Amino acid sequence: MSEPLSADFVNDLVAADGLALATENRTILTPSRLSMKDSAAAISAVKKCAEEHPNQPKQPSQQEVTVSGTGFFVASGFVITNNHVVEECTKPIEVRYPEGSSDTATISGRDETNDLALLHTGMNASAIASFGSRGKLGQQIAAYGFPYSGILSSGGNFALGNITSLSGIKDDTRFLQTSEPTQPGNSGGPLLDMSGRVIGVVVAQLDAMTMMAGGGNVPQNVNFAIQGSPHDLLKTAR
Repeated sequence: MSEPLSADFVNDLVAADGLALATENRTILTPSRLSMKDSAAAISAVKKCAEEHPNQPKQPSQQEVTVSGTGFFVASGFVITNNHVVEECTKPIEVRYPEGSSDTATISGRDETNDLALLHTGMNASAIASFGSRGKLGQQIAAYGFPYSGILSSGGNFALGNITSLSGIKDDTRFLQTSEPTQPGNSGGPLLDMSGRVIGVVVAQLDAMTMMAGGGNVPQNVNFAIQGSPHDLLKTAR
């Protein structure tokens, strides 16, 4: 029975010689009375156990969540990504190429204000980023990353767009506003000029649900990247 049983009912059950089961409309389910012989001790023990160990409310299970992002080598053994990609990691951080095995990385430096983290890893760098000049309004740009890990292409996604503003939300000059498609998992990836030089780090897209709730419209291709020279980016990450 799933409902709590009163102490009087359990005491009557202990004293009973037999038991019959019936539905709510008193239809008997047992063809003959069930003998309760030698059941008293067992029922009494269950009652005592229930009294000593009352039911505790179930605690919500802490489900393990895997967070993924993108990063790129800025020096041998050093990878830049976003701080928000790694800041809540409780297990070792792993980095890998799409076709290779993973390698453990440690946080060498971080800048929460600019949402940058510098990771140190023993994995070999197949290429090291070169940096270009600061972005210009209207400039064509490209982004490469690994959005929706495990769902979209494991080989990464390449997207084109333009710099649509030289500042972010509320004129925040730390950021560029860009129009290339950006999805969860792109965070930490390089923002490139048309020569393949890094001019920023992809960081976020404008939250569509928040904008929909506040203004009734879904934003289109409103994304942001941390801008800066190579010295600025490395300095803040360290």
